[in-house]
Amino acid sequence: MPNLNRVRREVLAISKAYRGPPIEKGIVDLVVALRYWGINTTGSCHGHLNHGCRYPWVNMAIPKESRSVQGKKRWLKKIKALGVLVESYNESRDFLPSDEYLVLHVYGPLFARLEPRSSEVLDRFPRELIQKKRGKRMLKRYRRAMKGLAKFLVIQKKKT
Repeated sequence: MPNLNRVRREVLAISKAYRGPPIEKGIVDLVVALRYWGINTTGSCHGHLNHGCRYPWVNMAIPKESRSVQGKKRWLKKIKALGVLVESYNESRDFLPSDEYLVLHVYGPLFARLEPRSSEVLDRFPRELIQKKRGKRMLKRYRRAMKGLAKFLVIQKKKT
């Protein structure tokens, strides 16, 4: 089993290696947890009210070196297991507004994305029609759900 602290250090070093902005604090725990499970993440955002997506998300993709037939099968098995864990997490939470459910979208054998269920609606809803105060509350709830999933994944991994 990989060491969680080592995985965290590797994730925090990613931004420096690519000279990009640091992985945002509202999503970094989930990126760490996914990589702890051996799932390659390729992008993430903790959500913003004034630009980009108004919800947190993490993209995952099979590493280029693993794109053999067997590699794709292993990756899809990991993603399928992640989908079961996400559902277990959603079910484990007491009264949960439906927009806070987290969903794993799998786009073919190479790419997946984790985001709140409400993402598709928010993408179509005009940004200027969401009141700032309400938008902040929604974003806070979605970030809290992602952090909760991160904790859940770490606990589940330690049980294996």
